[in-house]
Amino acid sequence: MRDNSIEPNIVNYIKNPLDNKYIEQISAKLGLHPNQFMRKKEQTFKDHKIDEHLDDEKKLINFMANFPKLIERPIIIRNEKAVIGRPIENIFKLI
Repeated sequence: MRDNSIEPNIVNYIKNPLDNKYIEQISAKLGLHPNQFMRKKEQTFKDHKIDEHLDDEKKLINFMANFPKLIERPIIIRNEKAVIGRPIENIFKLI
């Protein structure tokens, strides 16, 4: 991004967890259901049997707010669009 004169604003949501409303906004900007940007291999996912709630958007967002490690990262947001930063080529969709 910096190579294209775009200075990123980096939010470490592990240290500063996001609230439910902001996670909903990210979901909308990504155009993805929360289960599509949730880290399903995290131990927390298994411990809380989150796989039983994959269709419940509100519950998933609540899990993500309470356990931020469940959120896929990095997520890059620019204006009203967002992408998951892996693979790195996804970022070019925002530039």
